[in-house]
Order: sequence, then C-alpha cells, then structure tokens
Amino acid sequence: MYLSRQNLENLRLYKYSSIDKSPVSKYILKPYWSWLVTLFPRSMAPNLITLSGLGFVVFNVAQLLYYAPALDRPCPPWVYLCWAISLWLYQSFDSIDGMQARRTGQSSPLGEMFDHGCDALNTTLEVLLTCSSINLGKSWWALISQFATVANFYLTTWEEYHTGTLYLSFFSGPVEGILIVIGLHTTAWLYGPAFWDTPFWSFLGLAAPSWAPFWITGMQLKHAFLYFGAVGLMANIVSASVNVGRARRKQNLPLGPALAGLVPFFTTAIITLAFAYQHEKVVVTELVIPYMLVCGIVAAYQVGLVITAHVTHAPFPVLPPLALLLPMIIALLVPPPKWSTANERAFVWSMLGLVTGVYGSFVIDVITDITTYLDIWCLTIKHPQHEGPRPLDKFVKKAQ
Repeated sequence: MYLSRQNLENLRLYKYSSIDKSPVSKYILKPYWSWLVTLFPRSMAPNLITLSGLGFVVFNVAQLLYYAPALDRPCPPWVYLCWAISLWLYQSFDSIDGMQARRTGQSSPLGEMFDHGCDALNTTLEVLLTCSSINLGKSWWALISQFATVANFYLTTWEEYHTGTLYLSFFSGPVEGILIVIGLHTTAWLYGPAFWDTPFWSFLGLAAPSWAPFWITGMQLKHAFLYFGAVGLMANIVSASVNVGRARRKQNLPLGPALAGLVPFFTTAIITLAFAYQHEKVVVTELVIPYMLVCGIVAAYQVGLVITAHVTHAPFPVLPPLALLLPMIIALLVPPPKWSTANERAFVWSMLGLVTGVYGSFVIDVITDITTYLDIWCLTIKHPQHEGPRPLDKFVKKAQ
C-alpha cells in the first residue's frame, strides 16, 4: 500500500552515508561501542538489538505511568537512576546496531529505516521521562519541549533526504544530547526533581539582571535547560539549511522545493498545538501524556514517510498526514462551549487509537514489503554470513 514496485526496485540504489564530527563519539564512545558489539553473538539480528534498546525506554515509560500517570508527582528516586541507566543502554544499542550489521553482513535499507523509526518513537518517550525528571509536570512547557525535540529530529531526517548523508555535528542530539539527558535523570535521582525548580540566578549566586524580562529574571534551572535546547534547535535549523542548500547547489537545484518539505511538519504542529490551546483544561492539565503520545506518533509517522522516501528514492512527502489530522481539523471547527469534558477525553483517547493504528499499519506494511523483496527477515537473520561475497554489502557506504 505504501511502496510501489518501483520504490522496491529503487532499494538497490540505496547507499548509507554518515558523518560524525563529535569528539566525544570519536575518542570516548566509539572504542566502547566497538568493544560492546563483540559481546553480542553473530546470530543476533541488528534490528533486534535496536528494538531491545527501545524496550528499555518503553519499560521506563511504564514505570512513569505507574508512579506518576499525570506527571503531577515525583517518582521514587531509584526510578530516575533506572531511567539514566536505560537511556545509556538505549544509546549504546542504537550505536552498535550498524556495527552488528556490518560484522554479520546484514546491512540493508531496512536497517536504517528501522533505526530511524525507533529513534522517532524514543524522542517522544524520552521527553515524557524528562518532563518528570526536571519537574515540568503537566504544562505547556511539556508540549513545547516535545515540539522542539521532534522538530530537531524531523530536521535531521529532512537534511539526510536532501544531502544523502546523516550529519552529526560537534554537538548532536544522538550523542551529547542523550548524555545531557542522562545527567538530568541522574540529578533527579540524587536530589529529586524539585532541584530543577531552583531559581537560576540564586543557584549561580548572582542577582538577576534588572533590565531583563521576567522570563529571564524569574527563570528556574529547568527553564534554563529548555532555553539551551531552544538555542540548539536554532543551531540545527541553520546547520541543516546550510547543508541542504550546499547539496542543492551542487545538484543545480533550487532551494525552495526543499524548504517546502518543512511545511508538513510545521502545519501538523500548528494544528496539534491549536487543539491543545482550544481544549487546554483537559489536554494540558489532565491528559497531557496521552496527548503527547498522539503528537509523538504523528511525528514518528511523518519521519517514517521521509526516511522511506529517502531509501526508495521517492519524491519527498510534501503533504501533512491528513488522514491523521482530519479529525482534529474538524474538531477545531467546533466551538469549545459545545464540548463536554467527557467528549474531550473521549476524543483524545480516540485520536491515540487512530494514530497508533495507522502508524502500526504503516510500519508492518513497509517492513513486510521490504523483507519480502530483499528476501530477508526483520528481527532474525535469514541468510547468515559465510565465506565469500556478502549479498547485502552493496548497501554499505562506510561512515566518514
């Protein structure tokens, strides 16, 4: 349904390429990852390693739902330590799946798609956990932080589509960003989430600048972290735009059509945030976790469409996911006084069911088509590596 015969044939044109400029990754983490991958048997499929890493984070979210299902109270201290360890494992597993693919001769376009899909889901799940760790609670801060985080990921995927290369800069989300979040979880374990409510200027032992606006003078440590994240988002926008502009000029193509690829994401963001504003009492103060899951799954679906187009050399998906957004668009046309609280709750939960079903259908359909066409399995190794040429080696381009 999602992939045509031509899309599948284009898989043969796919080559993986990445550039990682992070010194932390190069000098500290890569030696550790190179050792860690040797602990996994060659019979273990790379995608199973990826999925196992995501499983740690899913377990963490289950802990959050048990101890603080409304983000209105802290979790036990040991839970935050568990989250820090799990995120470290997630990053480790996410970094070695490609190494495992190369050492077992199983590199394929499906591997990159599966990896990006898990990363897209993890983005929202970690935002939920971080909202608890830094005591954001059920608030607009939580929704805005999710928007910024998934925007960062979408931009990276958009950049990869147009440049053909996954760029990780000197400071990137998958490396330094994750290490920072691990630090946030660890701090919550040591001092409690309330630590992040400490006034920023008092923490520094300085007086707040009298000339600054309130959002600067009255900020707490958690706000300082969010402002830092906003600066990172702006830097990523500039970096991605420069890389895409350079790639388009090299191909003698205009930049405008590439920039149009950002419209679907930001259109979706406007619609989802508008609905949250219109139904703030239920969405923001009561059902913030289910609603953030709705937004996160929609974003994961959009990222999935982009990365699928990338590996199949298909046109960029320039339309927002109308099948998922149409109910919300119609709902926005109904004046808030006509909604009862029960109807608002039912709508949010129904949207969660809808987006989960559509995204799940997309994932299953794409995986089934690709594994059938390439004669491989997703979570197990169908054709173990033997001596001689490896049939899937054509999909590998060594990372720079």
